[in-house]
Amino acid sequence: MMKYLTGFLFVLGVLLLAEPTSVRAQTTGSSQFPVPVIGVIDFARTVRSSLAGQEIIAQINEQHAAYQKDIQVVTAELEQSRQQLARQQTLLDPKVFSERRVKFQNKARRLQQNVQKIKKQLDAAFTRGMQKVELVLADVLSEIAKEKGINIIMNAGRVRGTVLFVDSRIVISKESMNRLNTRLPKVELELPLMDKQAIGLPAAPDRK
Repeated sequence: MMKYLTGFLFVLGVLLLAEPTSVRAQTTGSSQFPVPVIGVIDFARTVRSSLAGQEIIAQINEQHAAYQKDIQVVTAELEQSRQQLARQQTLLDPKVFSERRVKFQNKARRLQQNVQKIKKQLDAAFTRGMQKVELVLADVLSEIAKEKGINIIMNAGRVRGTVLFVDSRIVISKESMNRLNTRLPKVELELPLMDKQAIGLPAAPDRK
């Protein structure tokens, strides 16, 4: 599936955590250092598994399926044109054959360019949607940290490293997701529209 960045927002969320007042500071010489109070979360999984994250993935998959259906229609037409052109190669005048071949190649190139364009636009829509979820989750983590006196939040996901053992009492993934689901149950994406005429399909009729 598509990748999206979590590192920057995760670090930002940790840096914004207020130092808990319930934790006593340890004195080492003339400097004070707070006693570590750790919370653990699988940040990427929490984002993806949240209601909003799942809704974003569903929207992308639905739109991709719709595009794929249109693309398959044009691809089938192109394959028929290719086979027909191959059969006509020895029958047509070389100039006529060359013109038809160029026309076929241009149509195939337009399809390829539009597919690449749509893919980039879907990737961008997916990234924007997930970033909205990440921002809200960062606020949730800051809120939980203040409530529980946490001054370090570790990411147990593969993006930031691996935690080999953790006491379940300090894992805040579930609580974070519950609050995230309440605060942001859904994200509506601005999905791109396929230019059907550019790939040889009739344009959709205007809805009045």
